[in-house]
Amino acid sequence: MLETYKAAVDRRINIEEELQEHMSVQNAPEMLAKVNECKEAEEQLKAIEERLGEFLSNGKNEREKKNIRGNRTGKKVGSSNELLKFLPKRGDQTVAG
Repeated sequence: MLETYKAAVDRRINIEEELQEHMSVQNAPEMLAKVNECKEAEEQLKAIEERLGEFLSNGKNEREKKNIRGNRTGKKVGSSNELLKFLPKRGDQTVAG
């Protein structure tokens, strides 16, 4: 029983030492600088994501307006059917020269 108690006390001491070491590394000036750098990068990324969202929503609205105003056939402007008419049909043996 005494050996078990001694092992538990030794383990507790080791864990406390590891905790103190971890805390000293975490509070080091280099680590604090990295934390600040990470927070700044997150803020910049959030601002970029917001601007990108605004850009994409504006672009989508413009595309929808173009489809309504510029195309009376009911097809989407730039649809795959419209693009396929420029490709050679199967069996066409066109030689570039």
